[in-house]
Amino acid sequence: MSAKKNKAQKEVLQNPSIETDFYTSKIQGKEIYILFTALLIGCYIVFKDFISLKKVYLFKDIGSDSINIYFPWLVQLTDAMKTDGVPTWSFTQGLGQNVFPLWLGDFFSNFLMLFSKDKLPYGLAFMEITKILLAGFIFFKYLRELKVNNFSAYIGAFLFAFCGYIMVGGCWSIFSTEAVYAALILFGFERWLNHKKWLWFVVGITCMSFLQPFFLFMYTIFLIIYTPIRYNDLHEGNWKKFFSFLLKTAGFALLAVALSAYQLFPDILQYLESPRVGGEASFINKLKNQPMFTFTDDLLRFTTTFRAFGSDMLGTGSNFKGWQNYLEAPLFYCGVLCLVIFPQVFVGMSKKQKIAYGILTGLFVLPILFPYFRNAFWAFTGDYFRTFSLMISLLLIIFSVKALNQIIKTQHLNKIVLGITVFLLLMLLYTPAAEFKPAVNQGYRIIVTLLIFTYTALLVGLTSKSISSRSTSKMV
Repeated sequence: MSAKKNKAQKEVLQNPSIETDFYTSKIQGKEIYILFTALLIGCYIVFKDFISLKKVYLFKDIGSDSINIYFPWLVQLTDAMKTDGVPTWSFTQGLGQNVFPLWLGDFFSNFLMLFSKDKLPYGLAFMEITKILLAGFIFFKYLRELKVNNFSAYIGAFLFAFCGYIMVGGCWSIFSTEAVYAALILFGFERWLNHKKWLWFVVGITCMSFLQPFFLFMYTIFLIIYTPIRYNDLHEGNWKKFFSFLLKTAGFALLAVALSAYQLFPDILQYLESPRVGGEASFINKLKNQPMFTFTDDLLRFTTTFRAFGSDMLGTGSNFKGWQNYLEAPLFYCGVLCLVIFPQVFVGMSKKQKIAYGILTGLFVLPILFPYFRNAFWAFTGDYFRTFSLMISLLLIIFSVKALNQIIKTQHLNKIVLGITVFLLLMLLYTPAAEFKPAVNQGYRIIVTLLIFTYTALLVGLTSKSISSRSTSKMV
């Protein structure tokens, strides 16, 4: 009997298709219900005052764009849709202007426009909740396409749905919408890569093109980097069909852009006529003329570090004490767990994968160290993080989920790497320059410290012999 049990245990550990985690063994078939329950609980905690209609999702401080720009735009287009169907020329904007560009693309806002104006303020929070649920669900499906176990995918989906970019950016509406579409692009790409099914990839890029045509520039850069890395994961060392795959991928992307042409060309024309692009308000020449390898200044380095520990570590709203402001500063936060675990992703990789993922990491660290490359990512139109913050968050979560999946599958944790990681995190957390120390929220720092030690203990416990044997015997 023991020989049979040992054989079964060996099969469980060697076969990645068999779930080794005893938690997920109890809930297979109920994954979506559990994920949505967790997301709904999180949404209730965050939005309970908005759900009960005690408050409306509009802001007066640094988020005043919601009242001064977004909400008037929403009301204007609500009226236009009810009178004209499709917004065209309107005298309700300035002295009269074509309001057709950029009206169609944030499909969540477009749905709200169907309701009466007095209901709009109360619908904003529910719109954001819908985005969070969709972001979590789509990202979960994406992570499953990466062949990670359910438990790891749950964690990754939850972290993405409540990452800083969605939670803070949701106050400006467009950023949380972008996050949903980005998840859809990644899911669609993986469906195309793994199963030769291209529909969702086309849908994702079409949605992003409708939302902001300029995003196509940045996501093209992202996909140019991401595509060979993922192709190498599946076909390591075999590049014979890569260029054929690349051409087909580009063809589907062009098809997606063509499907958005109805809105695309008027949007591009408005960009070209904007003073921020070619007029006196343009930053292009100023940002292009900066030295390429000038390091970020001290304040930005400090802000980048502490915003990775938490979006509110340096203050909230107008009380923010970091670089630029609450929105424009780096929004890298996607859970303390990611900071603790993501270096483990390199432990179980082959030499070629380590090189590939090392290059990927280097390419996205470069704009953090040297602002010139971040500005180039934005085509020198502004000194922004925004979408770049989302991509850093995506990479951190993907690395972390892959690492967690590998730890669960192999029951192996590199404690030396973990120890070095924890030491560096604590050093960064407790040794800011003297002039920046007053900006740090001390209460949040204590919470982050406790989380670092808690996650470290959980990871060590997850791979301890007693839990590993119980997990395996439960599956057997």
